[in-house]
Amino acid sequence: MVTGTVTFLDNGASIGIGAVTGGTTATFTTTSFTVSDHPSLTASYGGDANFAASASTAVDLLVNQAHSTVSLS
Repeated sequence: MVTGTVTFLDNGASIGIGAVTGGTTATFTTTSFTVSDHPSLTASYGGDANFAASASTAVDLLVNQAHSTVSLS
């Protein structure tokens, strides 16, 4: 069973860490992405006694500005 942590990165800069749970999954949640293109999101597994370190391929995330609503009466 895989143990350890996964570091999530935005263009090489760490944005959070998630512990491996269930032997296969690590999760990280954030609300701090800026409105822009984030073309290089990756995850990096540090390895453990039984499994070597590895890294994911990059994925692209485009964060758009939310529409606001104003009501006047």
